[in-house]
Amino acid sequence: LPARTSWPALEKTTRDWLKFQPVILVARQRLVESLYRQSKREEARVEFDIVLEQDPANRQDLLLWYHRLSR
Repeated sequence: LPARTSWPALEKTTRDWLKFQPVILVARQRLVESLYRQSKREEARVEFDIVLEQDPANRQDLLLWYHRLSR
């Protein structure tokens, strides 16, 4: 995502998207990232747990991705 990303705007957009298509993994990941970047770490973790449930086959890659958010 661009360096000038508006994290609150991305959060709103992805929440709206997920209302209509709740199993779109990329939208859920963008929501996790937007929450994390806004220091909403507990909410981000809850949403990340949903990502893990939706894509258990890629658990290890997803955990690495989530870990990289903290850098």
